[in-house]
Amino acid sequence: MNEIIFSDLAQLCKPSSNISDKRIINKWCSYEYETDEIFGSMLIAPMYSKPQDITLYPELNGWYKIYVGLFGGYRRNCMIDLKLSDDKAFRHLGNSITEIQYGEHFIEDVFWRCADMTGQNVIIGKHLSAACMMDSTLSWIRFVPMTDEEIEDYLNDKKRKDVKRLYTTNDMQCMLVAYDMSDENQWFNVIDEVLDSDAEWMSFESFLCYKGDILETSLEDFAFADDYEKKGVVYKGIKSKQNDIEFYKQLVNYGQENGLNIAISLRVCMWGMEYPYDRVYFDGSFMHNNPQFRCVDRDGDITDYMSFAYKEVQDYVIDMFVKIAQTGCNAVQPIFTRGWPYILFEEPFIKRFTEKYGEDPRTLPLDDERIITVKCEIMTEFMRRLRNCLDEVRKENRVEIHAKVLFSVYDNKVVGIDLESWAKEGLVDRIVSDERRIREVLNDSVWEDDSHNKIDINKYTKFARKSSEPIIRYDYDYIFKPLEDSKGILKGPSSQEERISEFMLLERKYGIIVYIEIMPREMDTEEIKNKAKEIYNCGCEHIGLWDTYSRVVRKREWTMWRRIGHKNELESFNDNGMFKKVRLLKLGGKNLRSYEGMWSG
Repeated sequence: MNEIIFSDLAQLCKPSSNISDKRIINKWCSYEYETDEIFGSMLIAPMYSKPQDITLYPELNGWYKIYVGLFGGYRRNCMIDLKLSDDKAFRHLGNSITEIQYGEHFIEDVFWRCADMTGQNVIIGKHLSAACMMDSTLSWIRFVPMTDEEIEDYLNDKKRKDVKRLYTTNDMQCMLVAYDMSDENQWFNVIDEVLDSDAEWMSFESFLCYKGDILETSLEDFAFADDYEKKGVVYKGIKSKQNDIEFYKQLVNYGQENGLNIAISLRVCMWGMEYPYDRVYFDGSFMHNNPQFRCVDRDGDITDYMSFAYKEVQDYVIDMFVKIAQTGCNAVQPIFTRGWPYILFEEPFIKRFTEKYGEDPRTLPLDDERIITVKCEIMTEFMRRLRNCLDEVRKENRVEIHAKVLFSVYDNKVVGIDLESWAKEGLVDRIVSDERRIREVLNDSVWEDDSHNKIDINKYTKFARKSSEPIIRYDYDYIFKPLEDSKGILKGPSSQEERISEFMLLERKYGIIVYIEIMPREMDTEEIKNKAKEIYNCGCEHIGLWDTYSRVVRKREWTMWRRIGHKNELESFNDNGMFKKVRLLKLGGKNLRSYEGMWSG
């Protein structure tokens, strides 16, 4: 049976009253196009347009591979929302703008999904975003019939447990401004997008945690407000589900019923956002009303971060995780990689350190072994309290703890995360290691003498004020290189193999499961495959995907991301047949074959 292409979308989609051959706001615009083999009329909704949904009625029976034609215009990103009749939520499809070179006009033909189309229609929606406005374009929808063997292979592959190696995590802070989440059903997109993948776990951040004190600023002052009601999109998306435990139970049940393990995550250090995001996401009353619990630098400067040296801060965070556990989720995920420090030089820390070592910790660098020891003691006490409280609230159905942590065992310990102790005491069940590293960068001007044993506080303050960069550096730089500590000694792993072997030792000794993150979020499919192979070759069996919501939309890349759990078959995977560039010859009657209408020459 031959493939079926619906290319004249303006004529085939209904209702026709929502489509115009003129550029009218809040209507789908019809644009004629021609390629070497396909011609028809594509649908375009410019970025600020909000047309009503339209529907394609393909009247097909049986299983098909579905491909879509995405046109980004002149090196522009586009996003289109599509769903089948039986889907709960729209799925978001975007083009791969990096594929288009200067002066090229191409349509990307990319694989979307496999589906039984019996009785199914395709609903087409304008992609709405609260922060990043983009055109929505759709050139065609192509249905390729599946043979009985292909259907059997596809369904059997979905049932395989041996390939479920991925830990997918959604940064809901970004998702709330990337998508219109004011529609309750769109929250289920979090689950739907990863169902046809090798995901074993899906973790998403919850706004249950804020106990009603998020978004104290008025709606009119909202950071993303403009003439396109962005403020309303984000505001409603957060506020409507902020404390709705019953709704989160629905999300959890939906994921579990579809074979996923569900974790709900929380940034344990959720304060300290920069402009323009401050006073939006994490600007809660607990932070504002309790300045006495802030982290304090060695020279007395107060930061935006709350200190875990105070029991009150630990109580606040633990209380949020207890609330999250009431949703019935399989696990909670404390995120330690978004926000730091957890502890600096607050009164309880200074007192504890002085009693233990008889010295003022403020004169010591952050990577001093004694500083590290006391920080690790405090953070381990926090984890013990968290474990005990979760066991109290879920006595019959134990909730796991999954820690999202930094680059290496050493990098984690420097900031107070003692993974060996946590694993040995059973305080964590799974660890997801990101590539982020954090370090304090000092120079010779801060020390009392040439020995580099003690910091002169006055010199430190002058250095901090005059330094061209922040003293605390954090990011994904210097990957797989040992970093100098404050005394010039190289610390940390020198290769991916050395880094992973340290985590694998914890896995073997204590029975926890380790996932290694693959970053960055955007890369070529071959690079995705090679990074996954490297992790497997170094001895780790599991992979983490942070910000999965931003990966699933680039369908060419997602064809590889979603399958990298197929460890033993990975070598043969590619995107041949799942992606191709189709050159545009005419668009809107304009000749693009030779003389392109490009910025009037």
